[in-house]
Amino acid sequence: MGCVCALSTASDPGVAVTEVVERVLRGLDGHAADLAFVFATRHHRAAFRPVSTTLRERGIARHVVGCTGDAVAGEDRQIDGAPALSVWAVTLPGVGVQPFRMRSEIDFAGWPSAAGDTNPSALILFADPDRFVAPRFRMALDERTRALCVPEKMARILALDDSTDRLCIMGGSAGGGRRDGRHRLVLDDRVFRTGAVGVRLTGRFALRTVVSQGCRPIGCPYIVTDVDEDGFVRELGGLPARAVLEDLLATRVPGDLARVEDGFIFPMGYLPPGVLAPDDRAHGQEKVLLLGRAINAHQESFGRGDFQIGTVICIDEAGGVNSVLHTRVGQTVQFHVRDINSADEDLRILLEREKSERPGVRRLGALLFSASSRRFLQLGESLSHEVSLLREILGPIPVAGFFGRGQFGPLGGQNCEHGYTASIALFEDYSGE
Repeated sequence: MGCVCALSTASDPGVAVTEVVERVLRGLDGHAADLAFVFATRHHRAAFRPVSTTLRERGIARHVVGCTGDAVAGEDRQIDGAPALSVWAVTLPGVGVQPFRMRSEIDFAGWPSAAGDTNPSALILFADPDRFVAPRFRMALDERTRALCVPEKMARILALDDSTDRLCIMGGSAGGGRRDGRHRLVLDDRVFRTGAVGVRLTGRFALRTVVSQGCRPIGCPYIVTDVDEDGFVRELGGLPARAVLEDLLATRVPGDLARVEDGFIFPMGYLPPGVLAPDDRAHGQEKVLLLGRAINAHQESFGRGDFQIGTVICIDEAGGVNSVLHTRVGQTVQFHVRDINSADEDLRILLEREKSERPGVRRLGALLFSASSRRFLQLGESLSHEVSLLREILGPIPVAGFFGRGQFGPLGGQNCEHGYTASIALFEDYSGE
């Protein structure tokens, strides 16, 4: 197994294609890649067809898949607001690579077959952000294959156990289009504007996943005790939801957020006295209120990564809390906060954990699927914070990816769709242990 990445910032698409192809060819040192991922900013949408055709016709890569992004990662950099074309190619001996195309989130006509395959598999999917409805796809896949729930032992490492055919889904929704339909998806020699494209990987390979939702919990978990017909959470632990929230935000906790005036952006319908409106705040410095829903409500304690996170979108006059997550009575929830510091802290902790759990392993490379809003994360002098942090902790491995409007990645043994998340696929050298 081997991996190589090439990034071009040439303004001319033809020059960019030539640069990345030649550098990938040199990096592979005569070997053919089984799979190449291609990512481009909106400036190089026209480069998708020529770069894919060239990679395949010259025998550099068997299959090519990718999409546009609002920003693109490649090598050790992140390019935002300027021309960029990034190619990440990997050799996967003994691994099945099945490309597929979906016309909509419920169209499985081109779905890769799993007949007779008992190995675990990974699905890397890139979708149209405007018309491909990710939650509907997830539910349709669950109904069709019952393969959506990833066993806990596979949620972070795949293909070391061939006793199941469960599926891990990674990837995200494209970016790069300022207007509807301006993004692009590429699969081998074809370019699309709608639906989704992807590859299914099967066989004995090692893929780790790191999913950072960029936030931290505040307060304590509550059981939802009342939800109205419109989806508003009315009671938490038998208490009015608004009272729980106001008590939480008014309480000073060492190391936690202190008070409501400390920079929160609140949802429509609820703006406490003395709190500035969102437009009055410096971009990237606000604290955004979130609600986390426990993935496994039966565990005894909860920590980082145990909740699927959704933005609180409304608090009505009666004190009901509504978020982008569908919440039911009996589920466990906890409020979270997101700001630039918690986003950095969460990703750093998860990468350090990954490093400590897998000492001595040879990492081939990483694919980064991140939210467009996270591309503004700049701590210190770094303009490529997530790429730099990944390479700082896990070593100078080839990294490529894109910043788009949604992400896929497993949490707590289940595949989930996310927003404002960094979903990272880490490819390891598989030793067959």
